[in-house]
Amino acid sequence: MPAIAVILLAATMGSYLGIKLKMPAGAMVGALLAAAVASNFFAAGILPGGIRFLAQAVAGLAIGAKIKKSDIIELRRIFWAAAMAVGIMLGVGVLIAIAISSLTGQDLTTSLFSSAPGGIVDMSLMSSSMGAEVTIVSVMQLVRLTSIIVFFPLLHKKLFRYEPESVERIGRKKGNREQNRVRAAVSFGIAALFGMIGNISGVPAGTLIFAMAGTALYNVLSSRATVTPVMAFSAKMLAGAYIGSSITVAALITLKSFVVPALIMVAAYFVMSSLIALWLKRKFGLEFMTAFFSCTPGGMSDISLIAMDYGANLPVITAVQMFRVVSVVVLYPVIIKLLSGI
Repeated sequence: MPAIAVILLAATMGSYLGIKLKMPAGAMVGALLAAAVASNFFAAGILPGGIRFLAQAVAGLAIGAKIKKSDIIELRRIFWAAAMAVGIMLGVGVLIAIAISSLTGQDLTTSLFSSAPGGIVDMSLMSSSMGAEVTIVSVMQLVRLTSIIVFFPLLHKKLFRYEPESVERIGRKKGNREQNRVRAAVSFGIAALFGMIGNISGVPAGTLIFAMAGTALYNVLSSRATVTPVMAFSAKMLAGAYIGSSITVAALITLKSFVVPALIMVAAYFVMSSLIALWLKRKFGLEFMTAFFSCTPGGMSDISLIAMDYGANLPVITAVQMFRVVSVVVLYPVIIKLLSGI
C-alpha cells in the first residue's frame, strides 16, 4: 500500500478514535498523533501539499459560510483590539527569544525566528535568508504549532470546563439533505477556486484567506454557503495528518537540546493567550473561547478548524489571526534586523 494511503488511513482511524474518546479537538489531534506514528514506523513520507490545500480550502469555506453583513460591522468594532493583541504577541515572541538565547547560547536571530508567532513555512524561509539555523527554527516552530493543537484545548477543558460541540452540529443549514449536498458542492467549488487563486498569489495563508473571502461573498449575496459535517471532519483529519506526517524522529532528536526553551515558549504563549482573552472578554464582550482562539499563535486554518468544535465566532477569530500572520511577515524581519544588528 502506498505511504500516502497508509498515513491517511491511520489519520482517519485516529480522528475517529479521538472523537469517540471525547478528546479536545479530537478529530485533528487524533489524526496528528496517528499520522506521526504511521509516517515514522510504517510508511515513511510527508503528505503532499495538495492535502494541506484541501484542508485550508474547507476551513476557508467553513469560516466564509458563517460570515453575514452584521459580522463585517463587528469586525470593524474590534480592529484596535486586534491590533493591540497582535502587538502583545510580537512583544512576547521577542521576550521568549531573548530568554531562549540566554539559556542556550543560541544566536539571537535563530531564537527570534524560533519563537516568532508566525507560520512554519514563512518563518523557515525568512530565517534561511537572514542567516539563522533553519533546522532549529523549523523544529521549534513545529513544536509550537503541535503543542498548541494538542495541549491548549485540553488545558482549557481542564481549567475552564469548556466542552467542544458535537461534530454533527457544525456547519448545518436548514433544509433537506439533497439540497444541502448541492449547496455544499457549489460552496466547495467556490472555495476551491478562490483558494487556488490565493495559493498562487503569494499572499501569506493565501489559500485560506481567499477561500474564506470567496465563500463569504457568496454567502452575503445568497445566504446559501454550506459546509457539511463530513466536510468539516475531513478538513480536520487532513490538517492533522499533514502536520503529523511532518513530525520525524530526526526532529525529535534535534529537540532534545531545546526541551527547556520549548517548554518556556509553549507555557508563555498559553499564559499570554489566556490573559489577552480575558481582557478581550471584559473590554469588548467577546465570548471567552472566541477571544482565546483569536490570540492563539497557531496556524490560521488549524486554529479555525479547532475553534469550529467550540462554537466560537470564526469570522472574528480569522480576522485577528489574519492580522497576526500579515503583521509577523511584514514586521518581524524589521524587528530582527534592529535587535540582531543584521
